[in-house]
Order: sequence, then C-alpha cells, then structure tokens
Amino acid sequence: ASVCRHAARGPAPGGVRAHDAERACGHVLHRGAPVLAQREVAEALDELDVPVACVARPRRSGDYLTTQRVLDQFVQHSPPSADTRPIMVVAHPDHTWRCLALVSLAGYTAAVPDARSIVGLQWEKFGCDSDGFDPDSIYEPTTSADDFAVYESKHQRSILREHPGLDERLQVLPSGVGLQPSPLRGDAIERKPGG
Repeated sequence: ASVCRHAARGPAPGGVRAHDAERACGHVLHRGAPVLAQREVAEALDELDVPVACVARPRRSGDYLTTQRVLDQFVQHSPPSADTRPIMVVAHPDHTWRCLALVSLAGYTAAVPDARSIVGLQWEKFGCDSDGFDPDSIYEPTTSADDFAVYESKHQRSILREHPGLDERLQVLPSGVGLQPSPLRGDAIERKPGG
C-alpha cells in the first residue's frame, strides 16, 4: 500500500498535495498497490485517475487532521498484518521521518522514498518554493522550511523521548534512496534560519 500524507492543509489540491499525488501516482502505477490518502492528496490523485482505497478525512469540515489521526483512519481500513512487504509512505521530505516513525510504531513495515533523490524534482511547478513549501498555505508551519523545521522538530523530539532508539530501527530503502534522518543526526530539520 502507499500511504500518502502531505505537510500542509488548504484548498485542494494545492502545491504540496499535488506534488505528493504525482509521486504517489508513480509508485501506484509501478507497483499496482492500493492507496490510502489524506483527503487533499486523494482529490489530486482523482484528477490523475488513480483510485484511492481509503480517504482520511477530518471529523468535521474545517478541522485540522493531524498526522496521527490520518494514520488512525488508515489503520482502521488496513490494519498491520503478517505481510512483510513494506508500505510506501509518500510525504513531504521534511515530514517523512515522522510519518515513517508513526507507521512503524503502529506495526507496519514501512519505507519512505527520499524525494530529494528524485532527479528533476521541481516544487515550483506545484506552486511551492524550492524547498517544497507553499508561502500561501493557510497553515503557518507549512509556509516555509524554517517555520516547518521548528514545528516538525518538536514532534520528532517528542516521539524520540517516548521511543528511545526508534531512529536506529527505521528501515532505509536500497540503492541510496533513504529516509529523512532524525533530528538527532543534525539533518535538514535542524537547519538554521535562512539555510
């Protein structure tokens, strides 16, 4: 399965969501895997004629849907099983570590492609800046890399406090396609303002 989560909210499909949908589409067409997607990503996938098996939605219109609540809906639809094939998590590169951590803690075997390794990736064609953030996003942490770094690092550190050593257990894909490293390794989540 491909599990799709974007790092922004706002009118669908939006830049980040359209980009995630395009990435998911490539994975789905290549693997024939079922797709579980957050509403905005599912709407963008629909425009690409990609079927979505489960759409995570907020309880009420206008509510914010957290990453954990998205995962909770996916678990209800497709619980972890004895199948050892990994699920593929498609998310903004700065959000992939937390997505992978949460799906792993939920009991899935999971992997996350590193979008930064995709040759020719152009966020700008989706209305985002070169880091993949939408300056017009209605959700402030997703308007810039610097704002998101502050927001995301708090969540990552919370997970690592509750689950010491988790980052060492997370899987990395072969052939140099890897994960967004955890904040303890000094990755882009810890980037300096303007960096």
